[in-house]
Amino acid sequence: VCEAGTVEPVWGMAHAQILQLLRADEPPRPEHFATVELVRCRRCAHLYNQAYDAALADRMYQGELLSNVPVHVSMSRNLEQIAEWIGQDLIAGKRVIEIGGGSGHLARLLARTAKRVWVFEPSRGLRAESLPEANIALRNEPYAAGRVEEPVELIVCRQVLEHVADPLAMLREIRSALSADGCCYLEVPSAEYIEEHAALFDLHCFHVQYFHEPHLLRLAARAGFGLVRSWQLKQAHDVGVLLRPQPAAAITDWSTSTLTAAQLRARLSERQEQLRAWLASLEGAVSLYGATAQGGQFLHAFQADRRFVAVADD
Repeated sequence: VCEAGTVEPVWGMAHAQILQLLRADEPPRPEHFATVELVRCRRCAHLYNQAYDAALADRMYQGELLSNVPVHVSMSRNLEQIAEWIGQDLIAGKRVIEIGGGSGHLARLLARTAKRVWVFEPSRGLRAESLPEANIALRNEPYAAGRVEEPVELIVCRQVLEHVADPLAMLREIRSALSADGCCYLEVPSAEYIEEHAALFDLHCFHVQYFHEPHLLRLAARAGFGLVRSWQLKQAHDVGVLLRPQPAAAITDWSTSTLTAAQLRARLSERQEQLRAWLASLEGAVSLYGATAQGGQFLHAFQADRRFVAVADD
């Protein structure tokens, strides 16, 4: 965030999975795993995985399976609430880009009133037939400025910025594609939530950045954005911000209130030991529901302590 470059270690994992799923006939191999080295910047206290290799991105995200398809009415309702929070005044009749379209469900909600929606989603699991609306155009590729006729009035970037090695560069590309009176909706997992709840299994190879809200807003200011309003989603697990273009700002004050590296490390270790004791107290076989990144981290953390007989996912 501040590009100081001096860090202190927080948490590490030697064998974090880089793929959500393998085909049944494909055995796991060393190249299916990578190292996570979560560090804290000594200057601004931003948390990130310094071991992330951007060359893995194609393998991680261009597969044929979608991992975030809504499987419950609450998940669909959450997307509806996001569109409502952004507001029809920013959607209706507007040209919209969605970066990281996932399953395409939010794009279809936006397309009900938007003039045009371009969806950038590198996963080949999202196909054009899943987006039958005539005003939606799908790009099965990572977002890059200049790939659509610009400028546009709204860019939606949900649960993406935490996956990229250079979030400032991405924000500047977003800024360059917006009209002067346009808006950007950003949404990321909350580092405050991870610290407060010792959310050990939110630390995985798919996330590179772990944004505290002040860090996110200072990074946005460096890219040329000012805050319009913000909100918390999923019991404060995520934070969303609506931004407008403004002159880029130079940040000189990086002070922020976060846990120190030692405090966070101790909190995560305590949480892991609590869960280890709980698992040891269980009788009988154990199965895990949820083949997500979080579920995978849970399994890898405890499979040596307790034999898991099955993992189920819908």
